[in-house]
Amino acid sequence: MLLDPITIHLRNIMLILTHEQSQDRLTLFPRGNLVNEDIHQFYQYISPLMAQDNLSEVIVDGSSLSFVDSTGMGAILALHKQLSARDVQFKVLNLREFVYGSLVRCKLNHIVDIRVANETDVS
Repeated sequence: MLLDPITIHLRNIMLILTHEQSQDRLTLFPRGNLVNEDIHQFYQYISPLMAQDNLSEVIVDGSSLSFVDSTGMGAILALHKQLSARDVQFKVLNLREFVYGSLVRCKLNHIVDIRVANETDVS
């Protein structure tokens, strides 16, 4: 099932969500800020995608993420937990240095496979 991209615009904060799927791999493309004000809509968009039984890997391409607040970090952790319970690999890739640094300072890289842009895949 393909969903139309959605645009969330609240108080000058905008998050645009799109995705691509090929067989058992789902790639999410968030653009903008992953923050508290937009998290409900974020979950509405991704919930049907995450419910698919055939997933073996979910990738968040963070190349267009500008900012992730604590609620956004919680969403990343929730996705990791949900997918890990189903033995689905989860990665957040291509992050900008600023966003990557924020996630590393909160030690999310100890739990989730998080990589800065141009970091090579060692798996």
